[in-house]
Amino acid sequence: MFKDSELASSTFEHLFEKTNRYFDQHPVISKELISAKEEYFTITGKIGESDNEFGNRMNAFLLWFLFDFRLASTQTTPIDHYLAHLKDTKTGGDLTILRSQKDHVHSLFFFVKEKQDMVIIKDIFTGLKYNISDSRILIGHDKNALFETRLFEIDGTHYFANFFIHHPINVRKGIKRRLKQIKKNKESLKPFLMKLHAYQTKWRRYRNIDIKSIYHFDKSLPEAK
Repeated sequence: MFKDSELASSTFEHLFEKTNRYFDQHPVISKELISAKEEYFTITGKIGESDNEFGNRMNAFLLWFLFDFRLASTQTTPIDHYLAHLKDTKTGGDLTILRSQKDHVHSLFFFVKEKQDMVIIKDIFTGLKYNISDSRILIGHDKNALFETRLFEIDGTHYFANFFIHHPINVRKGIKRRLKQIKKNKESLKPFLMKLHAYQTKWRRYRNIDIKSIYHFDKSLPEAK
């Protein structure tokens, strides 16, 4: 089972790299990529190349750019632009796989349990559970803490994106309360994920500040700036 997950993940990684190369070589999109990077890290917090989280954060950004950013030049997402390119060039195999990845799950998850080589996780926003056949991602993570990532699927096999934004366990209740409000108001989850990402950046940087002032859900406390 692990081999299936590993194959699915490596297949998408290969296509992900090809997609990024296409953007780098496309003069208009490559300029938009630069402006998108500035926008993303202004919202979520700047991070230097020497930071041990740099690779993880760049992967999070690139997937945000690919699936969520709107290109000013075409008013489409980069993934839609690239899929149109694949269709025009009749690149059928890549087109089929990437098209199927558009409707992936981007949310907050927590670990439910480990069963043999299988990890069971739950989407805290929808309540849906997923089986992931790679238990290695449990290493160094508090099983009760929430984490943000994207969940993809190829041929019935679910696998994680190449980034994780982990949140401290003692803000879980505050996050859950805010999620209930988002669901009640039928709002999009994505802006909240970006805000949590910014909180996490600040939390990693300022461990001496009261965490409830960083993950700012209680208006009775001052927000850490």
